[in-house]
Amino acid sequence: MFKKYEAGVSFSDNTGQIVVLRTDRKPWRLCHLAEFRTKAVSPIWFLQPLLERDVKIYRKVKKVSIAIDYEKLFHCTVPVDSTLDSIARKEQIEWELSQFIPQESVREYVSDTHVLAKQSVEGTEDTLIVAATREFIKQLEGELHKYKFKTGIIDSSFFAAQTAAVLSHSEVQSQQLAIVGVFPRRVDVGILFGGTLYDYRAIGITSPREVPPVVDSALEQTPIESLCLYGMNIGSQLVDKLRETPGRKVFFLDPFKTLESDIDEQLMQQFRGREHVFAPAVGIVMMRP
Repeated sequence: MFKKYEAGVSFSDNTGQIVVLRTDRKPWRLCHLAEFRTKAVSPIWFLQPLLERDVKIYRKVKKVSIAIDYEKLFHCTVPVDSTLDSIARKEQIEWELSQFIPQESVREYVSDTHVLAKQSVEGTEDTLIVAATREFIKQLEGELHKYKFKTGIIDSSFFAAQTAAVLSHSEVQSQQLAIVGVFPRRVDVGILFGGTLYDYRAIGITSPREVPPVVDSALEQTPIESLCLYGMNIGSQLVDKLRETPGRKVFFLDPFKTLESDIDEQLMQQFRGREHVFAPAVGIVMMRP
């Protein structure tokens, strides 16, 4: 049997992550992981290490999936008539986008939708719309094709992290919990009921001190058993603050939990306690069409 290697890439601010998984048989194997920073101005700087193939295992990678950072995407949640057929639904989605994006620019975006379990108006489905410019997606696909890579999944970093959480932590599939992503300028809060997304919010912040009140506000109307954390700016003081809510369990998302590993122990030690940083990069490979 031929060995099959896939790479997952994630990024936020000026920091990127790359993982390489062997996916030709279960359980999948973690073969490589790296975190890197850049001052490059290229809009696809996060692909550069893979494209250069300076690391030997990158030469074995055939497919690349990309978890796109929030700042490269447009999000909105709208109620969509649940009785619409696929054509009418698409037309409503385009109309909803046009309320936020100039009408003449809507067709320059490619969008995906996620139906939330939350239902704010009877007869409708609360629908999260995620959109990126066609130009950006074509640029990603073009560069990967140019360097002989097959394009895998391209999706939001939050949904990649959600996939990693559901597949790596059994409690995510049975509890009422929140997945919280903490980044330099925002917090992602997704509420899950039994592994199904009930609600999602991305909230801008200017300081890590804002994270606990932002999370508490987002969860004010929803009883939560646990918080599952991932992201880049998660210090011990922040975790302690989040744990102050009585009866709330707080744990880190470990995307490597169900994977076997071929990683050198010395390299793994560098990321011990920070496995959650790689949740989107691993989760985007775990996502399947």
